[in-house]
Amino acid sequence: MRQIPLDIGPVPVATFDSFLAGPAAGNNAALAHLQALTAQNGAPVYLWGPAGSGKTHLLRALTGAVQATGRSAGWFSAASSTPWEFDPAWALLVLDDCAGFDAARQHAAFGLLVEAMTHGTQ
Repeated sequence: MRQIPLDIGPVPVATFDSFLAGPAAGNNAALAHLQALTAQNGAPVYLWGPAGSGKTHLLRALTGAVQATGRSAGWFSAASSTPWEFDPAWALLVLDDCAGFDAARQHAAFGLLVEAMTHGTQ
Protein backbone atom coordinates (compact mmCIF):
# COMPACT_ATOMS: atom_id res chain seq x y z
CA MET A 1 0.00 0.00 0.00
CA ARG A 2 1.27 3.44 -0.92
CA GLN A 3 0.58 6.53 1.17
CA ILE A 4 -0.42 9.71 -0.52
CA PRO A 5 0.46 12.88 1.39
CA LEU A 6 -2.46 15.21 1.85
CA ASP A 7 -1.87 18.92 1.64
CA ILE A 8 -3.83 19.77 4.77
CA GLY A 9 -2.83 22.08 7.54
CA PRO A 10 -3.52 25.52 8.85
CA VAL A 11 -4.56 28.18 6.37
CA PRO A 12 -1.62 30.50 5.72
CA VAL A 13 -1.91 33.88 7.41
CA ALA A 14 -3.00 36.54 4.92
CA THR A 15 -0.62 39.50 4.81
CA PHE A 16 -0.14 42.46 2.53
CA ASP A 17 3.17 40.93 1.41
CA SER A 18 1.48 37.70 0.34
CA PHE A 19 -1.20 39.50 -1.71
CA LEU A 20 -0.68 39.13 -5.44
CA ALA A 21 -1.98 42.41 -6.82
CA GLY A 22 -1.59 41.36 -10.43
CA PRO A 23 -1.59 43.73 -13.39
CA ALA A 24 -4.73 45.67 -12.41
CA ALA A 25 -3.80 49.17 -11.22
CA GLY A 26 -6.91 49.24 -9.01
CA ASN A 27 -5.56 46.34 -6.98
CA ASN A 28 -2.34 48.23 -6.28
CA ALA A 29 -4.29 51.34 -5.26
CA ALA A 30 -6.50 49.30 -2.91
CA LEU A 31 -3.43 47.61 -1.42
CA ALA A 32 -1.67 50.93 -0.80
CA HIS A 33 -4.80 52.49 0.71
CA LEU A 34 -5.36 49.60 3.09
CA GLN A 35 -1.71 49.57 4.13
CA ALA A 36 -2.02 53.26 5.02
CA LEU A 37 -5.07 52.49 7.19
CA THR A 38 -2.97 50.22 9.39
CA ALA A 39 -1.32 53.16 11.12
CA GLN A 40 -4.33 55.43 11.46
CA ASN A 41 -8.09 55.53 11.55
CA GLY A 42 -9.73 56.38 8.28
CA ALA A 43 -12.99 56.62 6.48
CA PRO A 44 -14.96 53.51 5.58
CA VAL A 45 -13.61 51.52 2.64
CA TYR A 46 -15.68 49.39 0.27
CA LEU A 47 -13.86 46.70 -1.73
CA TRP A 48 -15.58 45.16 -4.72
CA GLY A 49 -14.54 42.82 -7.45
CA PRO A 50 -15.20 39.37 -8.84
CA ALA A 51 -14.93 36.25 -6.73
CA GLY A 52 -11.31 35.26 -6.21
CA SER A 53 -9.92 38.77 -6.69
CA GLY A 54 -8.49 38.92 -3.17
CA LYS A 55 -11.00 41.01 -1.23
CA THR A 56 -11.08 38.68 1.77
CA HIS A 57 -7.29 38.29 1.67
CA LEU A 58 -6.87 42.08 1.87
CA LEU A 59 -9.39 42.35 4.70
CA ARG A 60 -7.60 39.61 6.64
CA ALA A 61 -4.26 41.32 6.01
CA LEU A 62 -5.64 44.66 7.23
CA THR A 63 -7.15 43.03 10.31
CA GLY A 64 -3.89 41.26 11.13
CA ALA A 65 -1.86 44.44 10.65
CA VAL A 66 -4.20 46.44 12.92
CA GLN A 67 -4.11 43.70 15.56
CA ALA A 68 -0.30 43.63 15.37
CA THR A 69 -0.34 47.24 16.60
CA GLY A 70 -2.22 46.13 19.73
CA ARG A 71 -5.63 47.31 18.57
CA SER A 72 -8.69 45.08 18.23
CA ALA A 73 -11.07 44.43 15.34
CA GLY A 74 -14.54 43.06 14.80
CA TRP A 75 -15.15 40.71 11.85
CA PHE A 76 -18.54 39.71 10.49
CA SER A 77 -19.48 37.83 7.33
CA ALA A 78 -22.46 36.12 5.75
CA ALA A 79 -21.52 33.06 7.84
CA SER A 80 -21.63 34.99 11.17
CA SER A 81 -24.74 34.28 13.20
CA THR A 82 -26.78 37.19 14.47
CA PRO A 83 -27.31 39.18 16.65
CA TRP A 84 -24.13 41.20 16.15
CA GLU A 85 -22.90 43.29 19.06
CA PHE A 86 -20.66 46.34 18.64
CA ASP A 87 -17.57 46.74 20.84
CA PRO A 88 -16.40 50.36 21.21
CA ALA A 89 -12.84 49.06 21.78
CA TRP A 90 -12.59 48.01 18.13
CA ALA A 91 -10.24 50.09 16.01
CA LEU A 92 -11.53 48.31 12.90
CA LEU A 93 -14.86 46.87 11.82
CA VAL A 94 -14.83 44.43 8.89
CA LEU A 95 -17.91 43.25 7.01
CA ASP A 96 -16.93 40.53 4.55
CA ASP A 97 -19.02 38.78 1.89
CA CYS A 98 -21.73 41.46 2.06
CA ALA A 99 -23.32 40.16 -1.14
CA GLY A 100 -24.32 37.08 0.85
CA PHE A 101 -26.04 39.02 3.66
CA ASP A 102 -29.69 38.15 4.18
CA ALA A 103 -32.13 40.73 5.57
CA ALA A 104 -31.15 40.07 9.20
CA ARG A 105 -27.43 40.48 8.46
CA GLN A 106 -28.07 43.62 6.40
CA HIS A 107 -29.95 45.10 9.34
CA ALA A 108 -27.18 44.04 11.76
CA ALA A 109 -24.49 45.47 9.48
CA PHE A 110 -26.29 48.81 9.28
CA GLY A 111 -26.50 48.93 13.07
CA LEU A 112 -22.77 48.16 13.39
CA LEU A 113 -21.88 50.85 10.84
CA VAL A 114 -23.92 53.46 12.71
CA GLU A 115 -22.23 52.49 15.99
CA ALA A 116 -18.77 52.48 14.36
CA MET A 117 -19.27 55.94 12.88
CA THR A 118 -20.51 57.21 16.25
CA HIS A 119 -17.40 55.85 17.99
CA GLY A 120 -14.86 56.74 15.29
CA THR A 121 -14.05 53.15 14.36
CA GLN A 122 -12.62 52.46 10.87
